[in-house]
Order: sequence, then structure tokens, then C-alpha cells
Amino acid sequence: MKKLFAFVAVLFVITALGVTMFVHAGDLPVIPLTGSTVSEVSTDYEVPITVEQTTAPLLLSDKKLKMKYKSTDYLTAGAHVTWTSSDPDVVTVDEDGNLTAVGRGEATITATAWDGRTATCEVTVRYSFIQIIIIVFLFGWIWY
Repeated sequence: MKKLFAFVAVLFVITALGVTMFVHAGDLPVIPLTGSTVSEVSTDYEVPITVEQTTAPLLLSDKKLKMKYKSTDYLTAGAHVTWTSSDPDVVTVDEDGNLTAVGRGEATITATAWDGRTATCEVTVRYSFIQIIIIVFLFGWIWY
């Protein structure tokens, strides 16, 4: 009885969550076979493959921003997100991440991705020196 060695070229294409994996014969063990003809050799192999989904954190262009009253700025994220402001009386944000400082104070801008990931940016809005001088000159200390 002759011993045959099977060298089977196998190509698996697995597409799961955008991952494509190729397994070729070099990754499979050489199996000694005892059959006398090729037709007696089984070519069914069970290859365990584990695909782990890892989700990258949502990143914003800034974690903290200091803005002057009535100024504009913007935030960017690495994905399509929905933007919200914790205090629209201090800073507003549109669907593209453009910020407008509309009042003095602090607010948190939150970006939420479709899959639930979130990221935040702390925004502090203050008057500039010139704005303080104008407010004091025109309205007195009571308005500041």
C-alpha cells in the first residue's frame, strides 16, 4: 500500500464586514493518505476562521476649543456624524460641523455616528478685549 500526500490548492474568499481573507495550500497541513487512487482521497477540509470586528473610536479634529463671541470655527470627524450642541445659546453647530459662537459661556459639541459611537468637544466662548471695551463703554459694567 502506497502513501500519498495531498497537496490541494484551496482558495477561500470570505467577505464579512469588508474583510477579505485568502487561505492557500501553504497554510494547510500536509495530510498522509492511505488510498491507492486519487478518487479515494477526500478533499473536504474544515478550516476554522475567526473574524473579529473592531470598531475604531470616533475622532474629532479638536477636543477643546476657545472661541470669541460672534466668531466661527469648524470641527471634523472621521465619519459621517450628526452634530449637537449642549447649549445652543452659547454655540450652535450645523450638519457640517460649522460652529458659531452666539453667546458667552461653555458648551459641549457631540458628534454621533450611525453606529452609536460618540465624541465630544468642549467649547468655551468669551468676549475679546475689544468687545469688552465696547460693552463697558456703551453699557457700563452692568452688562458685562
